[in-house]
Amino acid sequence: MSFRLKDLGSKTEFTLIHGGWGEPDAVVPSGPGMTNAQTRERMNDGWESIVHEGLCKVVEE
Repeated sequence: MSFRLKDLGSKTEFTLIHGGWGEPDAVVPSGPGMTNAQTRERMNDGWESIVHEGLCKVVEE
């Protein structure tokens, strides 16, 4: 996982990169029976909340 920050003047662009996913239809062996695609989507929803609510709040204070 890596984070990239880019200075856009009065704003900062934030990019989160997470690699290492298997085939989209493969079931994650240590999870609740979800495919890689389902797990990735669920995690993406969590990151959206963390970044747009939590990180923005900390950075803007």
